[in-house]
Amino acid sequence: MSIKKISFPIFIIALIFIALYFIKPTVLSILDKRAVKETKLIELQSVENTKASIGTLSEARAVLLAKSEGQLALAYLPLASDQDRVLDMLNYLATQGGASIDSMSFVVEPREVPLPAEPMAPLPDGSIPPTPPVAPSPQLFSVKVAMTGTYEGMKAFMEKLSMINRFHEIKSFAIVEPDIELDSEGAPTAPSGFLEGSLEAVFSYLPEGRYDNAYLHPVFSSKQFDTKAFDKLASLRADTPPLTEPAATGRPNPFSL
Repeated sequence: MSIKKISFPIFIIALIFIALYFIKPTVLSILDKRAVKETKLIELQSVENTKASIGTLSEARAVLLAKSEGQLALAYLPLASDQDRVLDMLNYLATQGGASIDSMSFVVEPREVPLPAEPMAPLPDGSIPPTPPVAPSPQLFSVKVAMTGTYEGMKAFMEKLSMINRFHEIKSFAIVEPDIELDSEGAPTAPSGFLEGSLEAVFSYLPEGRYDNAYLHPVFSSKQFDTKAFDKLASLRADTPPLTEPAATGRPNPFSL
């Protein structure tokens, strides 16, 4: 066999060896870098789109909150706890119903930590992209109230409380007959027919906050807000029925003889 016949297969084998061990890794590295570059360009475009939407959304937010729908939403779920408003509201409702609040205390509930979002898939270079922000949860505070009044007065207070324009949850409400205390002449110290009531309710609010990677939030993919929740709130408020009246049979006041 001549040297020319042998050299050609050796040359082919050498080319294959060079392609596998030198050229292929370089090509793969270039492709990986190109994929990373394309990902970064997409992320940069997302940031640019967000910057373009911020001004429009800021103006739309101001207009939305100035409307009656926005004012109603802020009343039901304010940005701050606004405990003074709750205190004034409860005192006013008690006075309107003919009851008297003896004491009131506020307790801030532990802050709820939202569940973390699912981690993003790794990029071709092995790095992990930023995780989109998680929607915040409303913050809570509880109110405990001790009050006195007639059964009708406390009933009116609870009916009015059920209609207030502030998100809340009644945890407990109880009415009991007080222990009879007599003065030095043997007369009851409390007016006849007065009862003692206790109430515990939880109110919510949603403070503003800063979020990491906010440009990934879905709201910035559009230049307008979704106001379906505002419309639903207005509809629910208009359709809220009053508390049902007790049955016609039996005593209207279970504490009266």
